[in-house]
Amino acid sequence: MFLEKIDQALRLAVKAHLQKKKFLKMMMENSNGPLWQIGKKAQDGRPYVNLDEGTYLIGLIGLNEAVQHITGKQLHESEDVFKLGLKIVSFMSLKCREYGEEFNLKLSLEESPAESAAGRLAKIDLQEFPDSKKVIKGNSNGEESYYTNSIHFAAAAPIDLI
Repeated sequence: MFLEKIDQALRLAVKAHLQKKKFLKMMMENSNGPLWQIGKKAQDGRPYVNLDEGTYLIGLIGLNEAVQHITGKQLHESEDVFKLGLKIVSFMSLKCREYGEEFNLKLSLEESPAESAAGRLAKIDLQEFPDSKKVIKGNSNGEESYYTNSIHFAAAAPIDLI
C-alpha cells in the first residue's frame, strides 16, 4: 500500500514535468514569447536550451519519517528499518527509470538539501494529517516543524562517525 502511494506521487511528479516541458516549449517556440531567445537556434543549428536533453529532477524528503510512520522506528534505530528505507529508495529509483523510458524523459532521483520544502511540507501535513505530529521533527505547532532532509538520518541521531 505504501509503495503504491509512492508510485502515485511519482506519476504525479512526472505528469507535472511533462506539463512544464510542454508549456516551456510553447514559450520558447513563440517568437513573441518571453523565452524565445533561449529556444531559438544558435549558429550550430541547435537551440540554446533543448528541453528534450534536459534532466528532470524528483527529490526525496523525509525518508526517515516515512519509515518511522510505518514501523515506529527511525532509520538509525534498526537494521530492518534501514533496509526498508533502502527498499523504498530502490523502488523510487526503478520507477524513475521506468517512467523515464515510458515518457522519454531523463528523470533523476535527487537527494539535494531542501530545508524550505522540508519545513513547508511538514507544516501542511500537520494541518492535513494531525497524526503526523508523531513523526515530524521540531515542534508540533507548525512554526519550526520539519521533515528530515532527503534520505538522511535525523540530525539528533546518535550516530558514531567512526
